[in-house]
Amino acid sequence: MDESRIELVEVHPGRARLIPLYACALTATAFVVPMCLFGNPSGHDLQPHLASWMDIRGQWGEGIWFPRWAEWSNMGFGEPRFIFYPPSSALLGAALGSILPWKMVPGVLVWLSLLLAGLCMYKLAREWFDHRQALIAAVLFAANPYNVIVVYYRAAFAELLAGALFPLMLWAVVGVASREWKRAPLLAAVFAAIWLTNTPAGVIASYTLIVVLMVCCLSRRDLRPVLPVTACVMIGFGLAAFYVVPAWWEQRWIDLAAIIANGGNPERNFLFAINNSRAFLGFNWIVSAAAVCLMVLTTIAIVLNERLRRARSEIYLTMITLAGFSSVLMLPVSRILWRYVPKLAYLQFPWRWLIVLAAACALLVASATQFRTRFFWFVAVCICAAALALPVKVKWGGDDVSIVQQKFSSGSGYFATTNFTPIGADRSWLEGHTPLLQRVDKNGALAGLDDAHVQISEWSTERKVFSVQAREKVTLAIRLLNYPAWDVSIDGQPATAESFDRNGQMLINVPEGEHGIDVRFRRTRDRMIGGVISAVSLFFLCAATGANWWRQRKRQSYAAST
Repeated sequence: MDESRIELVEVHPGRARLIPLYACALTATAFVVPMCLFGNPSGHDLQPHLASWMDIRGQWGEGIWFPRWAEWSNMGFGEPRFIFYPPSSALLGAALGSILPWKMVPGVLVWLSLLLAGLCMYKLAREWFDHRQALIAAVLFAANPYNVIVVYYRAAFAELLAGALFPLMLWAVVGVASREWKRAPLLAAVFAAIWLTNTPAGVIASYTLIVVLMVCCLSRRDLRPVLPVTACVMIGFGLAAFYVVPAWWEQRWIDLAAIIANGGNPERNFLFAINNSRAFLGFNWIVSAAAVCLMVLTTIAIVLNERLRRARSEIYLTMITLAGFSSVLMLPVSRILWRYVPKLAYLQFPWRWLIVLAAACALLVASATQFRTRFFWFVAVCICAAALALPVKVKWGGDDVSIVQQKFSSGSGYFATTNFTPIGADRSWLEGHTPLLQRVDKNGALAGLDDAHVQISEWSTERKVFSVQAREKVTLAIRLLNYPAWDVSIDGQPATAESFDRNGQMLINVPEGEHGIDVRFRRTRDRMIGGVISAVSLFFLCAATGANWWRQRKRQSYAAST
């Protein structure tokens, strides 16, 4: 039997290489079959994601290929959402929505993300284990309980896509630490891709990379890997600079503290939390159950992996460290770290570290199956039971897609769950179907234009052009939140925009007579700097990739000649 298998692989090597693709595709398909049968699950973030995709798709029709301002957010008053929200998943969702019905886009995006997750884990596991173990690791990682929660309860498509890349990042950083320089460009590219997909995942990836690097240096008693890995990280940040730099610089213009206020405070979202709202607590207990399941399986796998500890101590130590580090950060004992470690608090939810725990669990469990066949079946039963039990309270087949589409078609706009509103704005005072232009009367209230005659020439996402003819000075209120990136000119001369005290709406003081007004969303200097840094980093990445390719080709030609 063994000889026939070897012969089959030798005769059909191409088909053998496709087995991981088939296995991962089958796993992803099984994951989305319920969505095909019952409709899209009404996850927490489904409507906001749909709204962002539709907003971007509409701006593509205006010729804006890389949006920065979300026109229809905040009931049509807009917000700089796409400056602070990573672009990858939003652009992918909009692209899928351009060729598919919107109801199909969530399922297709989930399928692609899970396929990518399985293939990346197979690549990592195949580095250390045999083909069968690598397939087990790939399937376990793609179908882990946290992914069930992310898909069916949270609809966190950006986090799902970013988490799929974590195994590939681990594979690259371990290789660079082992002086395999051909993986250096990949490490930089994958690190940048994670940051460009989901910011919390980017923070987790940064600290995960630091932990892995520390383990590699300590286990080898060698600090030399620090320099090349650091260089890869810097190039990765450089590649993502066109997003990271504006998001870092312009965060002073938004109410950033609101993101982690109240229910989003990490200290109120540890596993089995009891000091949050009822809605948060109900979900927290579901995700806590998934976390306990992964922790138990990881612990059992660690105990059963004596041979891995003896044969590959560095891998064993790395996986144990990642599992322990991620588990501790989900518990209240890590409260001091969440308070003082830079940017950690902006993860909001400590259980997001399940991304890392799931990767370590999949590898350790797959390794244990080499020596414990019964353990494999035990794990399979546990994973299947967890996967079947978690979606019990999911709301299926909601009207989320039609609701969001109706908001766009009616012009009422949508209310974003994530707060990226400018400082001074109060979203509670914003209403849908507000007129494009109003005036501020003598009592400081908004009123109709009365005697002022207004003619609109252009009203697009990033530009508002109109003329005003009034008998006396008038203060116009535009259906637009005031933000420093908006430039206002009256008759071609720069003018200063003010904010309405009540809600942060843009106000423009127009003298009496007839005047032309141009409100334009300018390209700020930080965006220009970020674009230049990304271009330079891309040049260095291409140069490094070309140098590696040339070096390998010379070695191959030299070996062939000798």
